[in-house]
Amino acid sequence: MVCLIISDIHGNADALLAVLADAKKHGDVEKILCLGDIAGYAAEPDVCISIARELGFTSVKGNHDLAVSGEMNTREFNADAAEAAAWQKAHIDVADRRWLKMP
Repeated sequence: MVCLIISDIHGNADALLAVLADAKKHGDVEKILCLGDIAGYAAEPDVCISIARELGFTSVKGNHDLAVSGEMNTREFNADAAEAAAWQKAHIDVADRRWLKMP
């Protein structure tokens, strides 16, 4: 089985799509494992979450995923990370927030 292991997407859809395209050049990926932080920082967490949902990522929750889903506060974050998490939390779809909360 060919697995792709990724992490720290942080809402960067362009980078995620580039990684997926590059992985495809190396063969058929049967499973995508994400080590966390689909959300955080960049402006397209909804696109990244949609891609993750569509492709059936198996993912652990990163601290940014927890913050954007509302499961964790951002006291430990730097100011930029806290601001990005608050913006994303206010702008992602309810279904995407629910998906982030899944066990």
